[in-house]
Amino acid sequence: MKLAINFGALPPPIKEQLRQQGLKAKAKDIWHWQRDADAITRCVIRGLISDSTAHAARRRVIRKIVAGVKP
Repeated sequence: MKLAINFGALPPPIKEQLRQQGLKAKAKDIWHWQRDADAITRCVIRGLISDSTAHAARRRVIRKIVAGVKP
């Protein structure tokens, strides 16, 4: 399965990105993933974490998404 998720302040919500790729997940899981992604972005924008730390955290979120989605 190929999955592409864009993170940051401007991309569409994770729910929409999954829908566009024909993937589904539990609403509760999507809510948590979105909150995690938003928290990472907020910390980067506010200068609380480095870009490399954000990249590592986003990789962890991607792993959670891959484990929770289904076609």
